[in-house]
Amino acid sequence: MKSSILIILILLSWVNISTAKANNCNIKLALKEPIIKKVQNINLSSQVSLDLEQFLSYGNFDIYRIATNVICQKLSGTKYTGKIDEWQKFFDSALNGLLKEKYKEIKFTLVGNDDAVFKGRNISKEYIFHGDKDGNEQVIYNIAVMSENKQSLFTLSVSGNIAAEKEILSEYKRLVNSMDFNTTK
Repeated sequence: MKSSILIILILLSWVNISTAKANNCNIKLALKEPIIKKVQNINLSSQVSLDLEQFLSYGNFDIYRIATNVICQKLSGTKYTGKIDEWQKFFDSALNGLLKEKYKEIKFTLVGNDDAVFKGRNISKEYIFHGDKDGNEQVIYNIAVMSENKQSLFTLSVSGNIAAEKEILSEYKRLVNSMDFNTTK
C-alpha cells in the first residue's frame, strides 16, 4: 500500500539559486528560484500517514523549458524497507505516472552504482526516463534517496526536451552534489 503512493510528479524548472529545506526529509538542496512549495498529508490507514512536501522550480535553456521537481515523503506509523520488491513498486508507480500524463515510447534506465552521481551512504537509486509527450521527446534524470532511519524518501527529478539533455544532466549533477543530509530540523 505505501509503495503505491510513492509518486513522482515530473515536468518543472528554475531561475535563481536558493536553498530549499525539505523538513520531513531533513535535507537542504540548492534549487533555482522561484520555488513553488506544496504540502499534503495523506492518511493511509488509522495508524499510518504520509506527509508530502513538494518543491517545484522552472527555467529555460535556449528555447527549451527545464523542470526540477523535488518530493519529500515521510511515513508515520511504519517505515520503508529498501527491499527490491519495494523499489520495483516505486519504479512501477513512476512509470504509471508518466503513462497517466500521456507519455509514449517510455524507456527506463536504472543507473549502476559506478555511474551514479550520488556517493552518499544513504540507500539510493538513480534512474532515467526517456519518452515522448505530444511529439516532444523528453529526458528525465531522477534520484530517490531513503533516510537512514527509513522513514523518509526524497526524490529529485530534472527534465526537459532531449535537445537540452546536456544542460538537464548538468543541472541534475549540480543539484545532487548540493544535497546536504546533515541538517537539523
